[in-house]
Amino acid sequence: MNDNIAIVRAFIQAWERLDPVELASYFHEAGCYHNIPAKPVTGRAAVQQFITGFIKTWTQTDWEILTLIGDGEVVVCELQCRASSGVAKHRQALHEAA
Repeated sequence: MNDNIAIVRAFIQAWERLDPVELASYFHEAGCYHNIPAKPVTGRAAVQQFITGFIKTWTQTDWEILTLIGDGEVVVCELQCRASSGVAKHRQALHEAA
């Protein structure tokens, strides 16, 4: 396995810990993160801020790697991502109480 595949795999596994500082640490200081459909963000600090806002209501997440291939500097990854939100659970509890 090449090092880039290992780095991508570690990044994906890090999402389960929901730690924006750790997740942003995978980016170069001038790195760009583009989580479609959101606009790209550039710079490690901006990436951390984006991820913090993006996951603020999540209580857990599970990212399943479907395909992960790499050749040199190019890595392609197909994922299935699931997230649980405290907001959604709170809304469900309010709905059931009504």
